[in-house]
Amino acid sequence: MRAFCLDWLSSGKIEEAPCPAAELARDDSFRQLACRHGLADAGLVFVAANKNALRLTDDRRLFQVYAADATYDIRLLDQYLRD
Repeated sequence: MRAFCLDWLSSGKIEEAPCPAAELARDDSFRQLACRHGLADAGLVFVAANKNALRLTDDRRLFQVYAADATYDIRLLDQYLRD
């Protein structure tokens, strides 16, 4: 599975989006998110919010905390794959 994912990531079919940690840390809501869930999750949410992109997660805690007030589309991975 990891090899498949790495092949897909390097295929050129997706676009990388920058997520400067300093910019993330200047926004209080993302700063709090980074303190609670870590910089990686905060970065993914930051990019999703800035790019108006779908954020898929398998982290139910993160989903429950941010799904109700999200200004971006966040869905649980399992539910998304079933739909």
